[in-house]
Amino acid sequence: MRPMYASFEDMQADLVGTFEIAANLGETQENVKQWVRRRESTLCPAPIVALRRGAIYSLAEWQAWYAVWRVTRGADTWWMNEGKS
Repeated sequence: MRPMYASFEDMQADLVGTFEIAANLGETQENVKQWVRRRESTLCPAPIVALRRGAIYSLAEWQAWYAVWRVTRGADTWWMNEGKS
């Protein structure tokens, strides 16, 4: 579910790329890119729009997904299961 915005400025502030997602979540950009590549298994948020230079995401959606991911899978289980596909 997409977040509701009070103003156009709020909506603009929510639109980010993978670098801004990584910085906001305290993760590396490579981790964010891996989650995106493995979207079928990680169920991370889909891009709002895909541009020639990269995808644009909702930061609010990523923050909500990350909060759930930390509780259900977390960083420890993510790296332990990486080679077991």
